[in-house]
Amino acid sequence: MQFKKIHIIVSKTDPAGLNISEHLKNNFNFKETEKTFDSNSIYSNGEMNLVFIEKRQVFADYVNELDADLFVFASKHSSESKKPTLSVHPIGNFSSAELGGKEKTLISTSALVMKNFFLNLLKKAKEKSLNWSILLEQTHHGPFLSKPAVYIEIGSSEEQWKNQIAGEILAETIMHSFSQFNSGFKTALGVGGTHYCPEFSKIEQRTGIALSHILSKYYVDSVDLSLFRQMIENTLEKIDFVLFDWKGINAKPRDKIISFCKELSLEYKRTRDFL
Repeated sequence: MQFKKIHIIVSKTDPAGLNISEHLKNNFNFKETEKTFDSNSIYSNGEMNLVFIEKRQVFADYVNELDADLFVFASKHSSESKKPTLSVHPIGNFSSAELGGKEKTLISTSALVMKNFFLNLLKKAKEKSLNWSILLEQTHHGPFLSKPAVYIEIGSSEEQWKNQIAGEILAETIMHSFSQFNSGFKTALGVGGTHYCPEFSKIEQRTGIALSHILSKYYVDSVDLSLFRQMIENTLEKIDFVLFDWKGINAKPRDKIISFCKELSLEYKRTRDFL
């Protein structure tokens, strides 16, 4: 496993995170230690730490104080549709920072971790007959960190957040993704589509491509070359190419991002080339 100091972050305000944490403690030998953070005991299984915080995760910049090379935020996902989902996404803001983080600032992430999470969510949901949507989401929200992070979530309402099978699936996904880590994938940035980026979820499921930061069509207008470069620099793995949801973005903003690719000598492809 390439990550030596992994902290799983759970907010005590978050019923989904608490659900996942109970399965981690019960099934993966996380034991209370003498160490504390944010007035809470830190749990460890000898390889990873389980850390409880008092604040909402999106505003918890202070977790950066922890000695970590990767943060995994086990979290709830909220939506008005209340659609049952399991999802994965990177963090940062392409525009304003309404939900934590900093304006026009992306946080480092790992495309390979997200790929392993996504594939394990699919596998384990199928094994447990949980017929929920498995999704990638675009890059969004906080906290602001100087260390890599990935969110993994149960959505989208209290009924799902407290679902024990979902909690078990996320706990197993986190643990098995690192114990059986697969790094044999190409790495790409995603551009286009909507917040839930269905084309990129298909790419993640069906191909040997691992997605890193995803820029939906809603924020392309606010992205300049410097911010686009952040997508590359804030990916732990080398970016092999940029992947466009061609029909999921208008021609003018698409051409702008293509010009950035050319300026940075970065190859670009279309999702339909692989699906």
